[in-house]
Amino acid sequence: MFIFPDNFLHRSAAEFVCNHGLTQLVDMPTRGNNILDLVFCSDVLSCDSMCMLPPFGTSDHAMVSLDLCVSLQQQVSCSVTCNLARHNYSKADWSGICCFLSTVNWYNVFHGCNSVEQYWDAISYVVDECVKNFIPCYSPTVHTANVKHYPNYVRKLFHKKHLLWKLYKQFRSKELLAKYKQASQLCSNSIVDLIAQHENNLIDNGKLGNFYAYINRKLNGSSGIGPLMNSSGVIEHSSHVKSTLLNEYYSSVFTAYRPNGTIDADRLPPMTDSVTPPVFFLHQI
Repeated sequence: MFIFPDNFLHRSAAEFVCNHGLTQLVDMPTRGNNILDLVFCSDVLSCDSMCMLPPFGTSDHAMVSLDLCVSLQQQVSCSVTCNLARHNYSKADWSGICCFLSTVNWYNVFHGCNSVEQYWDAISYVVDECVKNFIPCYSPTVHTANVKHYPNYVRKLFHKKHLLWKLYKQFRSKELLAKYKQASQLCSNSIVDLIAQHENNLIDNGKLGNFYAYINRKLNGSSGIGPLMNSSGVIEHSSHVKSTLLNEYYSSVFTAYRPNGTIDADRLPPMTDSVTPPVFFLHQI
């Protein structure tokens, strides 16, 4: 049975829940004494071990944790995916690789190849043998794969925040709530300071490779191309139109050949004696 205000928004939500046979599972307050965060499912047996966890960051809503019991096609266990052998290129025998490749008779390797696929298969076989013989493998453990490691003082702050949350959930006093919010703010500030320190170290280190790798990990939309503006100033979202715009631009800057086979010097980029390396300053980041 639902009790809700008689308006279109709440009535539509209630009808959706009833028509699809959904059940609301959260029965504990998630903000103050109110249940504001809901979990709906069509099969109550598929959700288990539901509990409330401390809020994330400085949020004032408790996190809802549960175990979802479902069966997926072609399910791969975590132990299989995490323990796959990986090549450790940092410990590769580069001298052995050079010697191995210098002794390869490429005329014999490519003998009988009549297509691009056959040439590719031939050279791939040589490269695979080289990797197999001269680059060692390792199996990453589960607890070291994709886990953030914070310093000891940050972990202590998170532990203190968790304890204050448990005390507040038990006694519900304003003093404990204020202490919890203070600890939560300290945790957030410590993470921000840690990230700022890491970025300052990247700048002071002066290694452009590490700097660009860090920036690329922070960029959104790494896959796909964002909207482009055409010559009329209109933003284009269609993949076909964007590909046409990029093709027109790249073809306009290509080096062109005259009909007699000579290069058009007017289309060549200007010659420079040296290239100035990029320099980054802290106030520009």
